Amino acid sequence: MEQLQDPIEQAAWSEYLHYGSEAYHARNTARRALGELTIHYYDGDDTGEAWVVGTINNRHPNNPFVEHDYDPGSLTLQEIRQHFETYLDQTPKNRQTIIVEGGFESATFSSLETSIAQGAEAGMLSYLGRQSNVDVLSGEPTDQAVYADMEARGVERLEIVALSAIRHFGVLARRKQLDPVDVALDLYEVAANVGVEGFHLVSDDEKSRLDASGEMPQKIQEITDRVIEDLLPNLNETTSEVLKGNDLYNLRDGRVAINIYSDPTDGEAVEEELLPLWHPDSTGRLSEVWRINAVSRDMSLFLSIVRAVNNDKNPFVVFGGPHIVCLEPVLAKYFTLQ
Repeated sequence: MEQLQDPIEQAAWSEYLHYGSEAYHARNTARRALGELTIHYYDGDDTGEAWVVGTINNRHPNNPFVEHDYDPGSLTLQEIRQHFETYLDQTPKNRQTIIVEGGFESATFSSLETSIAQGAEAGMLSYLGRQSNVDVLSGEPTDQAVYADMEARGVERLEIVALSAIRHFGVLARRKQLDPVDVALDLYEVAANVGVEGFHLVSDDEKSRLDASGEMPQKIQEITDRVIEDLLPNLNETTSEVLKGNDLYNLRDGRVAINIYSDPTDGEAVEEELLPLWHPDSTGRLSEVWRINAVSRDMSLFLSIVRAVNNDKNPFVVFGGPHIVCLEPVLAKYFTLQ
């Protein structure tokens, strides 16, 4: 992970509101009680400006686990779009840039509706940015940087897999791409990406070779067996506290399944069911792991804003509300010290 080198950056970061702290809980509870977007406009004495938007899902204002909105008809998304249009009107063209969450900086969408359905606010801003010829940047660190930072903070790789997999399944459910009774390949891919020993990504060339030779079914069975033997016991252990001893993953007719109770075609319901397993306002080890993950991501977002401003840009930033709550005092101090 990139580290804070500048004394002003270090001083600003000392104001960070850590997830789980009383100050964070009070501020986030108040934000959700209002049920409104969090909008901040920062202007430093010797630097440019930053427009920072913290998202909220107004259809679930009292649910602390739901922040992003994938409904193209959402009033909240319309409000974000209005703020963005104001930003375009008031910001010189050469200073315009967008910073988004979730790796959507390079995404291409066929329509505004598709961008929202697949990427919520970040997808929408990515689409609108391209329509307006505005650069779209990521506020996220690389996965590898986050994994290394988490391990340095005492998180086991299998715990990273457990967290990454649940978040991944929530995204797939939203996109109507989740098969809850056949997730072995997804779990294997997550483990390979995290770098668990013995798990390796299957290249596109290798997939083509296996298809051509008729060996693909055998390969899929090998992957399934490996997941059942080496992953499931550990993944179930990480969620057993929240699930009161029940297993999140089980076997159905030899296939690895997610033990969910929601209608698997209802992406929002599935995500709501999975979120309490890892959300920072919840309990259990995965919530602790997520809080460690979130600090890495928040520092990356802070530095992305700093870099943009130092490059004579006035960034328009859209991130999940809790991230912005944690960074509010950091950004306020940073722009005050500039």
